[in-house]
Amino acid sequence: NCTQKRVWKFCCTKEQMPINQLCWKDQCVQLVSRMSDPSVTRLRPKILVVDDDKFVSRQVIESITSFEWISAATVADGVRIVRKAKPDIVLHDYTLPDGTAVDGCARIREISQVPILIISSQDKLDNRLAAYNAGASDYILKPLVSTELRMKIEFHLKMRDEIQINQQKLTDARKAAMEAVTNVGQLGILLKFMQAIENNEAPEAMSQAILTTLSEFHLSSAIQVRTRETVIDLNSTQVENPLESEIFRQLGDQPPIVDFGNRTIFNNGGVSILVKNMPQDDPEKCAKLKENVGFLCEAADARLQHMLNEIHFSKQTQSISKVLSRTQVVLGEIQKRHEEMMLAASNVLTSTQQDVEDTLYTLDLTEEQEMKLHSLVNKGIERALEMFTDDAGVARYLKFLASELDKGMSKINNS
Repeated sequence: NCTQKRVWKFCCTKEQMPINQLCWKDQCVQLVSRMSDPSVTRLRPKILVVDDDKFVSRQVIESITSFEWISAATVADGVRIVRKAKPDIVLHDYTLPDGTAVDGCARIREISQVPILIISSQDKLDNRLAAYNAGASDYILKPLVSTELRMKIEFHLKMRDEIQINQQKLTDARKAAMEAVTNVGQLGILLKFMQAIENNEAPEAMSQAILTTLSEFHLSSAIQVRTRETVIDLNSTQVENPLESEIFRQLGDQPPIVDFGNRTIFNNGGVSILVKNMPQDDPEKCAKLKENVGFLCEAADARLQHMLNEIHFSKQTQSISKVLSRTQVVLGEIQKRHEEMMLAASNVLTSTQQDVEDTLYTLDLTEEQEMKLHSLVNKGIERALEMFTDDAGVARYLKFLASELDKGMSKINNS
């Protein structure tokens, strides 16, 4: 197929022409298979062959023609190439002019965790143990069998890929755990903020709580809190900045989140927050901070509106209390004056009646005239007394109203 043709064209270079054309097709198929594996990042794995015996090197290279290979003749060259070329696997002969495979393995392990397959003619337990202790991945005896060598290479490449995948999974898991810890920490900061503003009774104290919370997020910020009576501007430097006030004036009624450069302004009702060091180069962290600061801004505005409503209600209650108090005093005065007037009028009537009776004795009136005059005076007194009776009802109403005002004042004072 097309993919096999591309691999054939890539691999059949002048430098790496296959010795056996019949098996080369099979090798291409294997390469195509490896290309479909998402864990493989290179087209062909790179293998370093460390051996000073050209015959053995040739034998090894013929066995790995489907791989990209590099050769070295000494331990030192092998270490240098590992550091520079970063091969996927190392085939290391046991005995070399400047040391053994154990030496080479130990030095390579200082700089890389690449799989190392030691090739040796010595089947001694001490040699095997020394190789494994130095960090070797496998130990292959001479004479080499191509099939075995290829299978071991494939096995260790697969193991390397699985290790890399597992390491990536571990890295992702650690990252997720750190994010979870960070999220819990940020949630704790927000909860502490909610508890703090719950006890605030003035916008100024809440504004300072917002700044404190933003500093715990390691954010340099400025805030503006707007009420009907005043505008509060604060920033993390504690120095008034006219430019920031102008930014709030221009953008305070804009959408909830506005980005400009590495700054972001958050708007919600009467609260605006300007963050001056948003991590725009870290989109994930930036998004999380926007979510938290947006929540903080929304919560602060909700608390501000509740606070303003409480202040407004308190002022209304105080005004009503003053009016009721004055009304109570006035009603008391009216009741007192009314009682005094009723008493005075009663005294006047009684005195008038006595004066009329006394005067009748000095006048030369007939009995009929005296009776008629007595009748007129008595009718006048009776009408006056009827008026006093009506005034007594008014007094009862005044007393009832004063009593109700007392009850209303008590409820206001207790609320």
